Amino acid sequence: MSPRQIITGLDINYSRHCKAEFGDYIQTHEEHDNTMATRTIGALALRPTGNAQGAYYCLSLTTGRVIRQARWTALPMPNEVIDRVHRMAQQDGANDGLYFQDRDGNNIPDARDNDNEQDGDDESYHTNDDDNSSDDDDADADDDAASNDGEEANVDEFPVVEPPPPPADNEADAPNNNIEDAEVLDPAGTPGVIDPGEIPGVEGDVWGLEEVPSDPQVQRELRRLAINDEAPAMYVGRTRAQQRQINQTLIGESLEVVLTQARDPNVIAPTPLGDISTPQYPFKKGLEVFGEEGQQAVLEELQQLHERKVILPKEAADLTPEQKRTSLEYLMFIRRKRDGLLKGRGCADGRKQRLYTAREEASSPKVSIEALFLTCVIDAMEHRDVATVDIPGAFMQADMDEVVHMRLHGEMAELITKLEPKLYNKYVVYERGEPVIYVVLLKALYGTLRAALLFWQRLSTQLTKWGFVINPYNWCVANKTVNGKQCTIVWHIDDLKISHVDASVVTEIIGMLEQEFGKEAPLTIRRGSVHDYLGMVLDYSDTGKVKIQMFDYIQSLLNNLPPDMDGTSNTPAGEHLFTVNETNPELLDEATAELFHHNVVKLLFLCKRARPDLQTAVSFLCTRVHQPDRDDYKKLAKTMHYLRLTQLIPLTLESDDVTVIKWWIDGAFAVHRDMQSHTGGGGGGACHVFGEGHCVRHFTLSAAQHP
Repeated sequence: MSPRQIITGLDINYSRHCKAEFGDYIQTHEEHDNTMATRTIGALALRPTGNAQGAYYCLSLTTGRVIRQARWTALPMPNEVIDRVHRMAQQDGANDGLYFQDRDGNNIPDARDNDNEQDGDDESYHTNDDDNSSDDDDADADDDAASNDGEEANVDEFPVVEPPPPPADNEADAPNNNIEDAEVLDPAGTPGVIDPGEIPGVEGDVWGLEEVPSDPQVQRELRRLAINDEAPAMYVGRTRAQQRQINQTLIGESLEVVLTQARDPNVIAPTPLGDISTPQYPFKKGLEVFGEEGQQAVLEELQQLHERKVILPKEAADLTPEQKRTSLEYLMFIRRKRDGLLKGRGCADGRKQRLYTAREEASSPKVSIEALFLTCVIDAMEHRDVATVDIPGAFMQADMDEVVHMRLHGEMAELITKLEPKLYNKYVVYERGEPVIYVVLLKALYGTLRAALLFWQRLSTQLTKWGFVINPYNWCVANKTVNGKQCTIVWHIDDLKISHVDASVVTEIIGMLEQEFGKEAPLTIRRGSVHDYLGMVLDYSDTGKVKIQMFDYIQSLLNNLPPDMDGTSNTPAGEHLFTVNETNPELLDEATAELFHHNVVKLLFLCKRARPDLQTAVSFLCTRVHQPDRDDYKKLAKTMHYLRLTQLIPLTLESDDVTVIKWWIDGAFAVHRDMQSHTGGGGGGACHVFGEGHCVRHFTLSAAQHP
């Protein structure tokens, strides 16, 4: 046993703790909710965290920060990533190469440079003391400029570029309120907006300093560091610590300006560090915030409707007043994603359809949690190859089976005419002084009540044509015998899980799906032993077992709890769980009651999936969401205490025989305040894959739907 295992009790597993080398390019799998939000983030693997789950520390290429992630996909290193790392290094003021320092922060000279030493002094050895005078720093810079041309020098030791002269007095005094005319700073820190006299670490006037040195080595190094043909801003006579303060200030100001100014489409701006995502804005507000860039994002979304033939314009005169009145509005939302990309999201406002569409006519089948878990157990028991697939733009691949009109008005109507003026201009009419275009939906559109059902019909029909048989007990499970072995597909709307003992069969099925549903955009495919599926992580790393965990979900839940719920507990509930104060209950105020309700629903989603050990406590808490009192709040806090203590416990399922189904049923007599009993049960093969308490049935009609 290793010393680490003796002390910590944790052993090293090669498949979990040695999955990536330092510097490997990976795409981390982020939590998602079936929206258009980014599901992966580019990062560089750093090192294992050392926990039992095999998580890694990674450097996010989006934010420049170190993140912790347990799920990712390793990919070849593209040139864009290499360029991104170079930009991040320049923005951080990193040295060109590796430099070692002593405990006082002084650079340790390379032994190979001893042969080039003169008078016992090393040219690359400099103190990092901010108290050095500017004269000493200038002398160091001159020494560097006169060094041997064939020797690679430290970036920080090069003489720095002279800033441009300050603006004229009349220009400097005039405020710049027009953001379109504001000067944008590139991340390298090109001066022009910030007054260097106000930068921390810069004292006095730095304008009008000596010319940029003409030394060829200096010029060559400055050209190498240039971004968009602009040399980085470096101030003469400053120590490296002062220069880092200058660069950080310039980068911060640059990021602030970039966030408030529309980006020129003809200029590829470097991706700024930090999370620059924005809230999701409605159409008009989004155009006010993002301007022309927002219009371009909306046009790209409308382009999908046009190219995929989702809509067909109609003459307003051909529609009856009733058809105009029931026409759905087309909604558009705009937000900037974490990677800086501005995205428009369009959908129909289907609320009007509720007046004439029965619920049973619009509800779509969904895979149940127990059906999903049973297939996962079979996958592990038979050592199947598993793949998960996401179909992009799924709803727009299903034909509408009813006449649904939609209305585009105002600036939305003006924008869609830009896509195909000859087609749309003749259908523009004016109502109450604004342009309006009426269209009929040819394809299902997100927001219409029957969109999910129509796509389920489209997918299930196609699978039937390929020889799959729909399971009569769950209509989102399909099976087919291929090469004497069963191939199983389960799906929730547009997320599919495919499994077969032969990986080539899975590949063939994916290819068929690609040809049928990937014509407009490629499918998102994940292969391997770990899959992020329906808010859960399915881990098949251990032979014959499947581990189901929701660590990120639990961490997010715990992070958002109020301070009075801090602490840990060995059990999720006390012996007084079912005791209710009937005499003088202290009811919670409205805000706290809403917090109670919100967290109970979060726990309900969790306990029906990866944490069935919480079901008894959650089943009671579900009965208290209407009028919770202070005692109920304390019971919720105890459950959270237990969850915090056991947050890294996954649900492990395994079986050696699924032909024998066993059930365990138990009940507690007259434990509720109205003398009702509490009954619970579970079933499965050699493992517990299904459990339910009497009090939670009413709240879990849609088991696969995220709260």
